[in-house]
Amino acid sequence: MFDCDVPLEDRGDLAGRFTALGRTQEEMISTLAGEGAVTARRGAVAGIDLGALDRELGRGGAERNEGLLAAALGGGATGFESAGVSFGVAGGVVLAVDARAELDGARATARARIDLPRWRLDLESRFRLAGHAEAPSLGLDLRGPIDAPRRELRGRELERFLARRKGTPLPGAARRPLGSDPAQPPMSE
Repeated sequence: MFDCDVPLEDRGDLAGRFTALGRTQEEMISTLAGEGAVTARRGAVAGIDLGALDRELGRGGAERNEGLLAAALGGGATGFESAGVSFGVAGGVVLAVDARAELDGARATARARIDLPRWRLDLESRFRLAGHAEAPSLGLDLRGPIDAPRRELRGRELERFLARRKGTPLPGAARRPLGSDPAQPPMSE
């Protein structure tokens, strides 16, 4: 549904100061330290269309389309005007706690811990639909190996909101966050 190696098209800048000591790549990564910032502008993220979801909800789409949320997360692209994050690095571990982006149809916030020596990623992102302040946020968390993290879509509260708006109870399958494995216990919101 949502590919972890989502293509990102943008123009951006990376600024920072970093140090590392060692004779091998592993030694240098494990001693990497410093701080930096990344900014991006006028780009797009493929594989998710939050603008379409925001617009469709504005037209009463929740009443017309049972699969509205899944469709928005199943393709298309979300443009963004600006995105940025500051981060610190110590012992090869990158901490970013203030990532923000102005997207087509949503505002995004995120925080991440990237453990380079152990090659692990722990990223939590939340998307608030721009035209629907009353709607709960949609979340996407990535956890696991940096090059193949496990996706955890946090959509339960938004699904409930859409069901209440439509006036029908949630079917059993919709009680799990979208993209979750039915064999795994439900995630906390």
